[in-house]
Amino acid sequence: MTVRVHAKPGPSIAIGLGLAAVLLTAGCGVATPGTPDYAGGPVSEPPTHLSAFPMPEKYVGGATNIEYTTIATTITGRTPRQVHIIVASHLVLWLGCAGKTGSAVMTSPPMGLRWTVPCGTSGDPEGIEFTPKKAIGKTVKILVTAPATAKWEARVDAPRGSKSVASK
Repeated sequence: MTVRVHAKPGPSIAIGLGLAAVLLTAGCGVATPGTPDYAGGPVSEPPTHLSAFPMPEKYVGGATNIEYTTIATTITGRTPRQVHIIVASHLVLWLGCAGKTGSAVMTSPPMGLRWTVPCGTSGDPEGIEFTPKKAIGKTVKILVTAPATAKWEARVDAPRGSKSVASK
């Protein structure tokens, strides 16, 4: 781990930082104990809707700047579902969960995949770039589960031109 070390601030910097902190907090209210309010306003409910995934079906992205395409079109459900894919060397996995409690889970033991996304994140579905360490070129199943009270949505993308395909 790299940690950046800075020189100790002089008196003028320290005074300026202290004054800035006082000015920034001057208009803030104080939370009343035992109420659902906080200084920024009332606590909102987690999203109970599913938003569209932030990336189009074909895009260039990821840490390696690869051109991806969707191989497992968006699947949704309230019960466990699985999709079979041929594993590519790189995958982008998307998962959102609409609900107030619990988590959606995407698993595939042959690929070494177990990814959990808390419910209430469906307003901004999560995505990860996943590099399988095993099962490349093999057909595997990806299972998505969530609490019965939640609705989940998932998608799988692979490098364009790879032999990775999906079937439900």
